[in-house]
Amino acid sequence: MIDFSGVVIGQAELEAQGPAPRMVREIAATIHDLEEQRAADAEAPGHILIVDNKEPNRDLLSRRLEHEEHRCVTAADGRQALEAIAKADSPRQGSPRDLT
Repeated sequence: MIDFSGVVIGQAELEAQGPAPRMVREIAATIHDLEEQRAADAEAPGHILIVDNKEPNRDLLSRRLEHEEHRCVTAADGRQALEAIAKADSPRQGSPRDLT
């Protein structure tokens, strides 16, 4: 069954209506899969790149985030940060932040 704003369409109705409803079913299934993946991603710990020229700052922040089950990579400057990004095995998402 597919629910569109309170209108429930049964499997038999969709099959009787031909290929267009079949496509609607496939789209609905894809949307459902994407929503499940987004929920799983939201619950997963993050991978965080910490860039700071002061080692104590990097260490403090990375320990705090790792305590919250995030995986951290640290870099002392822009060059190291770019190298870490190039080596990353996951998609790059996020935005730069300056916490000072």
